[in-house]
Amino acid sequence: MLSGNVYRFFDTFTNTGTTQVTTTLNFFGNLGSDGDELVSHLGGGLTVSCTDDGAGHCTGQPVLALVSGNNGLGQATLSPDRYNVSFALSLAPGQSLSLLNFAFLASDVNGPTAADQLLAERTGLALLAAPRLEGLNTQQVASVANFTISPVPEPGTWAMALGGLLALGLMKRREQGSR
Repeated sequence: MLSGNVYRFFDTFTNTGTTQVTTTLNFFGNLGSDGDELVSHLGGGLTVSCTDDGAGHCTGQPVLALVSGNNGLGQATLSPDRYNVSFALSLAPGQSLSLLNFAFLASDVNGPTAADQLLAERTGLALLAAPRLEGLNTQQVASVANFTISPVPEPGTWAMALGGLLALGLMKRREQGSR
């Protein structure tokens, strides 16, 4: 579990055979809603769901934000009380890849509220935009197949950018001084 009540699931799969393997991997679980789920968001790699009180409001269990990736690889479905994301993959001999999934639980002391639904959706959208990668090494991050991850610039890149900005500033200063 990461801070902020975010759960991260990082799974790596390797084809140890001598021929290409094409398969479907599933990440699934029980929603705890006993078939009475109320879905407020489903699509784009994010599912937000809670237990329906029968009147269209969340009750009992926390609101769940389930995040399965931001590049369309995972196809999420809900059936009564079940969450499933299918990943259609092909792995060459010796190839490895990883799948990264997140779950966030939001619940007020007095039970889930509309604010919890909003918090779950916002947290899920934030995880889609910037998946929580702390604790994963560079190789693990590079192996993630279900997220398009923007690389963090190397310190040398920042130094070059700063140097370029300083040079532009000096040129502008000289230009103004020569007038």
